[in-house]
Amino acid sequence: MSNTALAVPDLAPSTVHLVARSGNEMELSRQAMLNWLLGKIHACQNELLDMQQIVAHAKKNKWRSSGLERQVKLAQKRLLFYEKCQLAVNEGYTLVPNFPADLFAIRVTRDHPSSRSNSSTYRNPSIEDEKPSGAKAGDGEYVSPEAKLNSWETEEKNSQDKMITRWHSEPVEFQDVEFPVACARPEVMSAVSEAMQKKIFDAFAISPQGIMRKRKYDPIILGQICMPKGGGYAQPKIVSFMIAWHLDLRTL
Repeated sequence: MSNTALAVPDLAPSTVHLVARSGNEMELSRQAMLNWLLGKIHACQNELLDMQQIVAHAKKNKWRSSGLERQVKLAQKRLLFYEKCQLAVNEGYTLVPNFPADLFAIRVTRDHPSSRSNSSTYRNPSIEDEKPSGAKAGDGEYVSPEAKLNSWETEEKNSQDKMITRWHSEPVEFQDVEFPVACARPEVMSAVSEAMQKKIFDAFAISPQGIMRKRKYDPIILGQICMPKGGGYAQPKIVSFMIAWHLDLRTL
């Protein structure tokens, strides 16, 4: 099996396909990814500088600049996203596909949950999980995406003038991270703890989905870096890195 670099460039110089069939090729792909990221960061820095100069020119001429300033913020987020990816690669973490996974830790810089309250005529109305802050590396703390809730109920009349019960839930504070039972082994926990101390990843997740509190085999712990999209219902761009993998050979 060849050990030649498997980062295959397209006709576009900035496009790289990463292919790996062995441990050696994984390392070669990691180096190719690092080189690509350096070029991407340079391009993002130039883009940000251009946008800042455009905003300055607009303000000098007393033109409206709110739309341009939003583009500056998006450019800053793109640069931060690729800088964190570079840090992860520099630390030796390997980029992997975005497997379906459940978050169990997010990095936040805010003091209180941001999710809004919810109410329903059914018990236990759902509350959206908290999202990572997307902060620069080194900032914030890791918490559970599931905030502690304050719940209560009220009585009211419905459209038929009948009394009904309405249940309410409101996030009140962050909770500590709950480590997945499926991967609760000292070696795996140490790897995750070490990764958390670096404060590079915006979130940590376990794959496959639905096994966080179950004793299952072959779980994978992923470190994720997220770049929020600009407004609307667009999903954030996410890249995943391998943190640890637990395989019980007795199950083979």
